[in-house]
Amino acid sequence: MNKLVICLILSIFINIISGCFTIGSENNSKSSSNNNKNEKLNCTILKDGDTLSGTQKKSICIEAHAVINLTGRILFTPNTTFKINKGAILKGDIHSETYVVIDRGAKIDAQGTIDAPIVFTSSNPVGLRSQQDWGGLIINGYASINGGGVEALGESGTYFGGTNDKDNSGIMKYVRIEFAGKLIAAGLELPGLSLQGIGSNTIIEYVQTHKASDDGIDIFGGTVNLKYIVSTNNWDDQLDVTFGWRGKLQFAALASIDGDEGIEFDNNYDNFNASPQAHAIVSNITTLLGINSIGIGMTIQRGMKADFYNTYMFNGDVLVNDSPTSLTVNSFNVENGNINPHTDGTIIGTIEFSEPDSGNYYLKGANNGLATAKDLAALGASAFEPTNTYITGQKPPSDPFFDQSADYIGAVKSANENWMAGWTDFPKN
Repeated sequence: MNKLVICLILSIFINIISGCFTIGSENNSKSSSNNNKNEKLNCTILKDGDTLSGTQKKSICIEAHAVINLTGRILFTPNTTFKINKGAILKGDIHSETYVVIDRGAKIDAQGTIDAPIVFTSSNPVGLRSQQDWGGLIINGYASINGGGVEALGESGTYFGGTNDKDNSGIMKYVRIEFAGKLIAAGLELPGLSLQGIGSNTIIEYVQTHKASDDGIDIFGGTVNLKYIVSTNNWDDQLDVTFGWRGKLQFAALASIDGDEGIEFDNNYDNFNASPQAHAIVSNITTLLGINSIGIGMTIQRGMKADFYNTYMFNGDVLVNDSPTSLTVNSFNVENGNINPHTDGTIIGTIEFSEPDSGNYYLKGANNGLATAKDLAALGASAFEPTNTYITGQKPPSDPFFDQSADYIGAVKSANENWMAGWTDFPKN
């Protein structure tokens, strides 16, 4: 009888211990599942309402859907990661020179979703936001540049460039950057997004810059490739390139209401023959210029080599300057625009011109000329959709990077296939 009691007691005890371990294992598994976005990083987790500022010597993880305050110069040092989970909103302080720098050797991991994009914006409330409210986002890498040396000192006081063209500065997907371009020094204002010496293993996809006071996106050298890019209503260029960028771009929607150019591509501002020579390969791009813009849709100059496929431009001239410059065009359609008659670069291929609303091809945004910011705010992503049947162009270059099915002119094939729908936004303020 005593042995039976002892056995029963032991059995109960073992079951309790086993149950404890089972419960603990489930909790650990559940905890791991809840934090699986951050589990590979030894990071400081920021939650809704927290503030980020200063130099970061440890990785930072932003919780999904958290609203975070950004204050002052925020620098991520080598071997750190800035992890931002989906739906997070990061508000740049309007009362300080606020901007974020991902230094060489550090990484950004910002992966939103189509229904929960990551947003960098102003700390001002909706309705009071404007250009220059905060600085912007700067990413530095170790890829090669032609800025006069192996590396160069950037606007943020940090260096970029190196010898590793396959450098990896992280990943950005479904990210919006709004109301940037604040002056950080006399005469020095930042673009919405600066990609400086970024290598080809970096992933930049589904990114929008909107209403920066400088350029929307600046690329300084490097070999980074971009896909699904939107740059709108920035006061300067929507996309600006210099320092020898050798990269690919597919699917880009650019619009300027009253700004400078749609595209400015330079090899090097000071030395047109600088090496490595910039060479951009671009396919499926749309550029819309409003009637109050300066009317330059694209400038290719200062020794740049560029190949354009399936391009549509409304209300903008094409300029090709400086004898080392070369522009190759394949299925390039311009409405209400011209080629600069004083060009001294080389143009290979045929650029087709037509009058606005010719019935050949035009967009919802082009139909009204994008006269005011209200037009784009009201039309949104649909501004880049063709009102008529799309024009068949050419197949993009035979390269694994390019989507070979996009054999049509422009960034968007149709309203039913608009990759901008759901995650982009075009607010006035």
